[in-house]
Amino acid sequence: MNPWRAALYVDALLAAIPAVLVVATPQRYADLYFHAKLTEEGLAFTRGLGTTYAAYAAMIFVGLRRGNAHFWHVYLPVAVFADLFYLATFLYGVTLASAYWGPSTLINILYNLVFVPIKCLIAARPSRVAGGTG
Repeated sequence: MNPWRAALYVDALLAAIPAVLVVATPQRYADLYFHAKLTEEGLAFTRGLGTTYAAYAAMIFVGLRRGNAHFWHVYLPVAVFADLFYLATFLYGVTLASAYWGPSTLINILYNLVFVPIKCLIAARPSRVAGGTG
């Protein structure tokens, strides 16, 4: 396995694990970032966020199993945009009065700072993960 594919497997795994935790225990997940308890709408939103994480991880796993260079050429730019949008909204969210900066916040930011450039490099040459079919 080449290092580019390995990086995408790690990325997918790091999205799949929180997906399960967020859907199963949304309040515990929210407690990592906010002092206040979530409302019913907040709990539903957080579960939806976990479902998004799961869909993201599933798309990467399926792409690694079946995707060719064309799949990665389309998917990765969208994933990079989504990651940057997520990071922007996340940074806005942690500026709210009920939010706090803890280890989870820093890990979340570092995760994006590591994996966004990797996805950009792969998107520039999708054959890196598609076995040279691009």
